[in-house]
Amino acid sequence: MKKNILVEQIRGLLLKSEAVADNTKVLHYKRVEALVGSAFAELVQVLAKKEEGEIESGYVRDYYSQPVLNTAGMQYVTLPCGIVPLPGGKGVWYIKPTGSHINYTASNQIMTSAFRSIPVSECINDTVFRLGTDPAGEKAIIFQHIGDSQKRSIRIVDYGLVRDFESYNDNDDVHLPNESYSFLIEKIMLWVGQRYNDKQNNGQ
Repeated sequence: MKKNILVEQIRGLLLKSEAVADNTKVLHYKRVEALVGSAFAELVQVLAKKEEGEIESGYVRDYYSQPVLNTAGMQYVTLPCGIVPLPGGKGVWYIKPTGSHINYTASNQIMTSAFRSIPVSECINDTVFRLGTDPAGEKAIIFQHIGDSQKRSIRIVDYGLVRDFESYNDNDDVHLPNESYSFLIEKIMLWVGQRYNDKQNNGQ
């Protein structure tokens, strides 16, 4: 289903009438879009726990031959979109050197610092990644090197992201497997908690 159609359908259900106006702006299109986005994130989180194949086929967008930037000693790739906050950094579904079949391992700053501070780091040589921010403050994939990693020369990568709902264009298809639509409706109805009636037929 197209994103804009999904949002309008849910908005119409919430209004219990044709979604052409919005009274106190409570159910403006953008606000309903935000509600759908929150429910969408929960849906993907649930699916990721039990249906990884569903995530792979329906929610991952691939980006190929993306340059790795190096600023002030930091190697990173700035994210082109928002991602669903999945456990273990799985919002970045995979990342690997272009042309390789070996993915980098997700890590976190605390674990990497611990490796660096104990002797075991002398025999662990690898490059891992974590989510963070680039020098400009934008969300990014940050590469961290442990020991004498042979992957320090990384220049170009392929990666797949589980995009958040806001990152979809209005005409993008939103994958909704069995019962997912009902899941979204139930979550949003629970959050809204009551019916709002539009009184202005102003198309907003």
